[in-house]
Amino acid sequence: MKRINRVLMIMVLSFIIPINVKAATTYISANDTVVNGNEVKATVTLKDVAAWDIRISGDGSTNGCSTHEVGDSGNGNNTTKYFSVTCRANSLGTITFSYNGDVTSSDGKNTKVSGSKKVTVVKPREKSNNNNLKSLSVEGYTLTPEFSKDTLEYNVEVTDDKETIKINAEREDGYSSLEGDGEKEVAEGINKFEVKVTSETGKEKVYTLNINVKDANPIEKKINGDTYSLVKRSKTLVVPDGLDKEKFTSSTITIDETEIPALVSEELGLTFVGLKDKNDLIYLYKVEDGSITTRYELLTTKGLSVEFKEPKEVLDGYTKTTIKIGDKEYTVYQNDYKNYALIYGTNIDTKEDNWYQYNIKEKSLQSYNKDLIDNMNKDFDKEINTYKMLSFIGIGISIVLLFIVIILIIKLSKKKNKKDKFDIFDEEEKDNTKELDKAEIIINKVELKKKEEKVEKKSKKKETTNKKKEDKKQSQFLNTQDLKEILEEPKKEEVKEVKKRKSKVIEDEEMALDFLDEKRKKRRK
Repeated sequence: MKRINRVLMIMVLSFIIPINVKAATTYISANDTVVNGNEVKATVTLKDVAAWDIRISGDGSTNGCSTHEVGDSGNGNNTTKYFSVTCRANSLGTITFSYNGDVTSSDGKNTKVSGSKKVTVVKPREKSNNNNLKSLSVEGYTLTPEFSKDTLEYNVEVTDDKETIKINAEREDGYSSLEGDGEKEVAEGINKFEVKVTSETGKEKVYTLNINVKDANPIEKKINGDTYSLVKRSKTLVVPDGLDKEKFTSSTITIDETEIPALVSEELGLTFVGLKDKNDLIYLYKVEDGSITTRYELLTTKGLSVEFKEPKEVLDGYTKTTIKIGDKEYTVYQNDYKNYALIYGTNIDTKEDNWYQYNIKEKSLQSYNKDLIDNMNKDFDKEINTYKMLSFIGIGISIVLLFIVIILIIKLSKKKNKKDKFDIFDEEEKDNTKELDKAEIIINKVELKKKEEKVEKKSKKKETTNKKKEDKKQSQFLNTQDLKEILEEPKKEEVKEVKKRKSKVIEDEEMALDFLDEKRKKRRK
């Protein structure tokens, strides 16, 4: 009976208390902007659905869209479904994503749904040229100098108990790329690390960190007057390129009652220890009979490896010196031509001793054939002597030709000056002739005026005589003084005019004569 009551109570409660059934929900999501030429995706999410019939599309500043189902999650009838559409923008403007359809929830309720999302198409951003660091540091240590984005090399001193360091770097521009930061292993001496920043356009900038792991209690050793300190870390000792690394093993030897790391090859009969110079550069030195002897200098270029040795005799014209190859100094022999250096040593492969020539610019090494070079030098000297002789002959001929040319120029110049003088004289003669012609014309005019004056004088004289006769006759009839003055007035005016004309004629004649005298004097000169 109790069981029946419980069942009945549960049935009643199931009707009174509603079952919690989730309603279906839908929405669309996408980025707000897209760069013209790029793709953009919009996703429609359907939550708590049992069935669906959805259409999704994109329209606007696009040249086509693709629709696909991304995935679903959930269990039973309460399913979450994702649909997406991808469009490529092809012009500035707007892409509108939209969806519509109907969905059925788990309780069988069918609902019509729709929605849209607008995405703005923007211009492509110009790519950045920024390849600077915003910050650079070695964790726990100080950079020297202090960091600046324009300073590309820094020094850091690290104590010898450290085997690793951490380089921290931050880009100034988020579009640039960074490499070279993080945790790094360090060995005793100078450890170089590069932090490279590449801009979005591909422009690189390299920051260099020189991490100097300093020995707090160095063991010093004097060799050839220079002070070195013994290397105490085995990791610092590296077999030189050109030697078979498999033939060496890391070991320790005792020098001056101190155990230090060494590289040993029983097959090659070589034992190396490391010595650090005042610049913290590490060199390998040979150990023979328990003592440090000579520096092991090995140079390898393009497959040729030469172990440096002291020559029995130095070639004529060459002197011993040191040059820097990479970070280290090497003993070489040079003459006045500084682009090359000679090295005496043993070819690691052939075990032959010989002279080798190192091209400093090209950083290449090759065999040096002394006899061949001597013969070439002799031939070259002969060619130089021949060239000098031909040069002297050429110079002599050039001087003679130059002398002849100068003489010809002087002669032509004199001839031209003489011609110019005659031309000037002829021009003066022409001018004088023209002036004389003008003078003769003036004289003729003067003589003509004289003749005219004479004729006029005679005419005047005759007129005067006639006038006197008439006056005499008139005087008989005129007795008053006023009448006489009136009659005599024209006579005075005529006399003045005659005198004036005569004066002008005399003046013109004198000018013409003076002009002729002057020209005659010039012609005599």
